[in-house]
Amino acid sequence: MGTARRLRRLRLRDREEDRASPRGGPHGLKIAGSELAAGATQRWDFLTLDQAAAVAEFDDDAEAAKAIVAAAKSGRFEHAVQRLRDDRAEQRSLDAARAALDAAGVTVVAREEMAWPAGRLDNHQLDLDQHTACPGHAAFLSWGYTDGRRAAEPVFVRRDLVAHGHLDPDQRPTGAGEQKRPASEEEREEASRQRREVIENNKAWRSATTVRRTWLKEFTARRTPPAEAEKFIAVALLSTDHTVRQALEAGWPLLRELLGHEPTAEAYSRGREQLGQVVERSRAGPRSGRRCSRWRRC
Repeated sequence: MGTARRLRRLRLRDREEDRASPRGGPHGLKIAGSELAAGATQRWDFLTLDQAAAVAEFDDDAEAAKAIVAAAKSGRFEHAVQRLRDDRAEQRSLDAARAALDAAGVTVVAREEMAWPAGRLDNHQLDLDQHTACPGHAAFLSWGYTDGRRAAEPVFVRRDLVAHGHLDPDQRPTGAGEQKRPASEEEREEASRQRREVIENNKAWRSATTVRRTWLKEFTARRTPPAEAEKFIAVALLSTDHTVRQALEAGWPLLRELLGHEPTAEAYSRGREQLGQVVERSRAGPRSGRRCSRWRRC
């Protein structure tokens, strides 16, 4: 079957999916522009337009494309694609941060090397501007958030605080970031394995959170709520478990995001104001004779 005919079939299937899910949409141009994606649609008949477009998104990474096709077949498509996107964004952020340090002439070291007598500047009240020219000046890459986005950022260190005169040998610190070096090779290997496991689990959790929130946005866009929705909401509010208390104290950030509001620095006060406006609009709707096709548009 030719590529053009295959794309026509996918578009027809996509229109059917679009009636049930707002994720549907035309991806034909993206697929046609990717030799890898066009070939995938020829070889694997089960691919939808969304899935073929994801293959096109990773046109320069054959292994990622294979993973997408495998996930499309197994039913883990959304999670697999999100993890690939997150990994790619993370690598780009790391590369950019490393390039900035290289341009500034700062040596980049592994975080695992930060065992006594190495140490972080901020753990020892050492001003960065006054110590950039000191011997042993370096940095390792950690993670922070810029404008709500996770981004790589440097943590500046001194590779030997004692040798460079910042601390006496008997002033071994106990603050955050100072580690004890494992005594044996087996301990080092076990510590490394545990750290890799923690990092992997955290990555999986972040990607899964994005998928869940995407699903939730689509779910709340339904024209009618599911059965017994009022009962579920009432029980959740009356039980006031940890998750509900967290959301309340933060000004319901996810709810405001679902309603289309941008994050604000004044999370609690501004959040209450935004949600108050939503309540007022929902009250005004019936009195003004308007009908709401979706609750979020009231």
